[in-house]
Amino acid sequence: MDELLTRRLHDLTARAPVPATAADEDVRRGRTRLRRRRTAVVAGAAGAVVTTLACVAIVGSGQGGPGGSGRGDVAVDPSPEPAPTPVATPEGRTCLPVTERMRPDPALDRVVKGYREILADRLDPQRAHLDRWQVTRSVQSSTSRLGCPDGSAWTAALGTKIGWRIDGEPGQGVVQVFVVAPGSWPDSSVVASYESWRDRPVSLPGVVSAQVADHDGGTAVVVHRADGFTVEVDANTLFGNNSLTPVSSLGLSVDDLLAAAADPRLTLP
Repeated sequence: MDELLTRRLHDLTARAPVPATAADEDVRRGRTRLRRRRTAVVAGAAGAVVTTLACVAIVGSGQGGPGGSGRGDVAVDPSPEPAPTPVATPEGRTCLPVTERMRPDPALDRVVKGYREILADRLDPQRAHLDRWQVTRSVQSSTSRLGCPDGSAWTAALGTKIGWRIDGEPGQGVVQVFVVAPGSWPDSSVVASYESWRDRPVSLPGVVSAQVADHDGGTAVVVHRADGFTVEVDANTLFGNNSLTPVSSLGLSVDDLLAAAADPRLTLP
């Protein structure tokens, strides 16, 4: 039985057609087909990686955003700080947080700029000597906490320094004005430190009393007005902050300085 089966298998093999290609050609084709399959698998895997990275980028940009923490935190815009609320005292003073007083205040700038125009009207009507506001901008102030809530204060004094020039001279003088609120002089003064103050009789409208002090290169006056304000005007031939050379003379008399200090327009905001 086994021998019969073996002979029949040999007969079938002998009658089978011979392949049209050689065996080595089949081997080559098989290897080519295998390489193609491997390339397709690798390309498919690379496509999957690119897709994953794109998804990560989208998620990251949606959660962190530019300037985010990089940990997927949701960026939240900080709420703007509320503007400080002024507190009015029974005396009519305006109290603001002390931290706000350290910042530039456009309202005070406008008032001090007005001081410059008042001094020009009184001391330099031809506008030939006092510097323009933009040239020697200066704001000096003093605060008081009297009557204000904790952490706040009101403007007790305000002033400015303005350069004084003479055509043809390289030096620079200065005129300083300081307006002090009622009851705040001399504690809120930046001029009253002179030791040579002497009383000066005056007959100016709205002026109760006045003092004069001579100092190196200049003259200072103080008037105490009937409205309670004290106004100081100090004129010096040398603007020490801005120049090393004084002017030859300011040409201003004590009466000129007293009349300027007595101007009722010199008040506080």
